[in-house]
Amino acid sequence: PDVVRALGRGLEQELDRGQDALLARVHLIRAARDSIELQSFIFAEDDAGYLTLNELLQAARRGVKVRVLLDQLFSVDNIRLLARLAQAHVNFELRLYNPTFGEAKTGPVDFFLGAVCCFTRFNQRMHNKLLLVDGRVGITGGRNYQNRYFDWDPGFNYRDRDILVAGPVAERMRESFEEFWGHRKT
Repeated sequence: PDVVRALGRGLEQELDRGQDALLARVHLIRAARDSIELQSFIFAEDDAGYLTLNELLQAARRGVKVRVLLDQLFSVDNIRLLARLAQAHVNFELRLYNPTFGEAKTGPVDFFLGAVCCFTRFNQRMHNKLLLVDGRVGITGGRNYQNRYFDWDPGFNYRDRDILVAGPVAERMRESFEEFWGHRKT
């Protein structure tokens, strides 16, 4: 809450280290009172992904409205997990962005046919990455939700950066999220 108040004055903070970026996300999710919007291109079923999902579900259980929007191509593809998440809590919504087929899973044949017949639409992936808490404080940048984006992979880690923002930028983040959330093929 103190960070939220301080950032509410329009401050910005760069998140350079992966572990700091993940901790900032966890703290913001835990501080949420009204709403959380999360948007990502990659959301892996690994430690970072499960930690984030757990925190989001806990927030939903304490009354926070949580909306998660993931690009279908490189995100959770476990249909059983998706079904459990769909029923996890009334305050938790998850949508998958699939500009070609509008389905939760694209099989190998559909993937190939989509790339061949409809490449322009198939290639319009959702690369946006944001976490917005209570419409006032957000994180955006290059990090997806996968161990290697938070320095947790023993073999290889990406060097992406994020920025923690508040004020008018956060309001624009919500507008961007809403455009994808309302897309007819989500």
